[in-house]
Amino acid sequence: MPDVIKLDLVEQPLAAASMVLSNIAWPDLEDPQSEDGRLRFLGMWVALIRVRAASEPEWADRRQPLPPVLACFSDRDLKAALKGFDLRIKRRLAAGRMAIAFLQELLTGKTPQLPSPAMRLSVNEMAAVLQDDVDMSDSKNAATHAWRPSLPV
Repeated sequence: MPDVIKLDLVEQPLAAASMVLSNIAWPDLEDPQSEDGRLRFLGMWVALIRVRAASEPEWADRRQPLPPVLACFSDRDLKAALKGFDLRIKRRLAAGRMAIAFLQELLTGKTPQLPSPAMRLSVNEMAAVLQDDVDMSDSKNAATHAWRPSLPV
């Protein structure tokens, strides 16, 4: 793969989306420019292109300024690049939803209205609210999985 991929984010908005999504899902990559980081970014870009092409056939039939490396992604390569994405993004979204109440309190100086069953503003209480979202039966596990850095298996 090339060392640098130049992006025109106006002509290639899916590249920007793939960059954002891959960085949210894998913030723990030591170097986003590493081989693993590029693989995940390019895999996300390929996945977004496939989704858009399936939903907009007329878009798929138009000429597109894309790097040739994207055409080389097999289904197997794509699966490897996006391994764990669904679970990681689910946990990042849960952490974001947990953080909203804390940010509201920081901005307004008042405790915001809390979702049921939270009694007070704490990580564990907010984790109890979102434990179903991260498929955890224990709120302590939900808090740990939503907030801790992702560890490789």
